[in-house]
Amino acid sequence: MKFTRAAWLPPERRRRAPWPTLCWPALAILPILSAPGMTAAAAAGVTDAPCPQGAIAIEPGGSIQAAVDRADAGAVFCLKNGVQIQHGQKHGECVRAAPACDLPGWTMENCEVCWNIGAGISVGTGGRVRGCNIHHNGQIGIEGNGQNVSIEGNSIWSNNIYGFDYICEAGGVKIALSDGVTYRGNHIYDNVGPGLWCDIDCRNVVYDGNLVENNHDIGIFHEISFKAVIRNNVVRHNGRGHRGWFWRAEVGVAA
Repeated sequence: MKFTRAAWLPPERRRRAPWPTLCWPALAILPILSAPGMTAAAAAGVTDAPCPQGAIAIEPGGSIQAAVDRADAGAVFCLKNGVQIQHGQKHGECVRAAPACDLPGWTMENCEVCWNIGAGISVGTGGRVRGCNIHHNGQIGIEGNGQNVSIEGNSIWSNNIYGFDYICEAGGVKIALSDGVTYRGNHIYDNVGPGLWCDIDCRNVVYDGNLVENNHDIGIFHEISFKAVIRNNVVRHNGRGHRGWFWRAEVGVAA
């Protein structure tokens, strides 16, 4: 299947999010993994192989939310081949992707996440997003905040298809108010907004070995934040959107 690139929208057609931009949980709209009270680590993978012993298998057509609601804390979910994570439409109170700010320790790996209205995935403390294909989400590919967050080996492309104002939050990935963030080995491209972004009091952030290209705003943006290591990245052809000055930079550090 061939996907087209997200089109650039002129300023007059762009819109701000209809909910508070700084309310991070409100931006995570995948309802499928929002399990109140589940505080231990969980994992989700898509596979043709038999599920690991003890894992809860979810077949195509099954309700992921129902399985999560029935499970005990610490459950491992095995999403069988054919399960899709897409078309999430809810946002606001207590409906989230990977459980975001108040449920730590979730892992999402080998998943395809697309065609959701706001964020594709939201991560919280101890969150891991690995080997996922995250594209064509309405506002942003991944967002979140917390401690020890890892985003590794993903393809994150053509997000912000609805033209949200990326001055605030939109595009590839934005993590904020976090300590111990790792962006490693990702391919971030064709997003309407910045590529990789950590904002507002981020500390101990590593941007390592990423390919960041053809995003409409800054390729790698470390904004209003502190200690970071930016190394071994290929950053090219970014910053071709409507903003000028340093917003066209491949790498921007506004500490």
